Amino acid sequence: MSLPGSANATESEAAEASVTTEAKAALDLDAGGLPARQWLAGGLLTTLLIGAAACGAFALRDDVAPATAEAKQAALRDEASAATVRDMEVLLSADHHAAAETFQRWSEVTTGRLHTQLTKGRASIRRQIQAAKEVTSVRTLESALVSWDESAGTARVLTVVELTTTKAKTGPTKRTARYLAMAQRVDDAWRLSAIRQVGGE
Repeated sequence: MSLPGSANATESEAAEASVTTEAKAALDLDAGGLPARQWLAGGLLTTLLIGAAACGAFALRDDVAPATAEAKQAALRDEASAATVRDMEVLLSADHHAAAETFQRWSEVTTGRLHTQLTKGRASIRRQIQAAKEVTSVRTLESALVSWDESAGTARVLTVVELTTTKAKTGPTKRTARYLAMAQRVDDAWRLSAIRQVGGE
């Protein structure tokens, strides 16, 4: 014999058990249907992976920074060397047909004492260019950056050049010479401050 209300109690207990089971199932599932433990583990793994990637990125930046700085320094050295060679080629070139233009080009690529010497001897130098009755062109065969100081803005370049001199009566003649060219950075450009021949072939 069952007690009054015992059936109802049994039904109620069964209902509560069902609700509890459903609640546990709901707690054990995330919105995507994955078990909570698996979801938590997946979230933790994702966090760790993101952290590892971030650490790798910082490490990569540490590795890249020195390489970038070295590349920048190398580019600046190359720029100084190339500009010094170009200026030297201009200064060693001459055309008696255009003495004024030749002198102007020399003036534009020089600075310091060398520029001052040219400016003071302007008239005499132009007469010498005209009197020479020759055209001289320059081709650089080799060049090497001997020294470079970024903070001081100075550079020295050793070159081997081929000079071709053409005269009306004799035709072109070639000779090889070595020059040490010294340059100074003026604003954003390199200008020759001195040049001297150090040998020839």
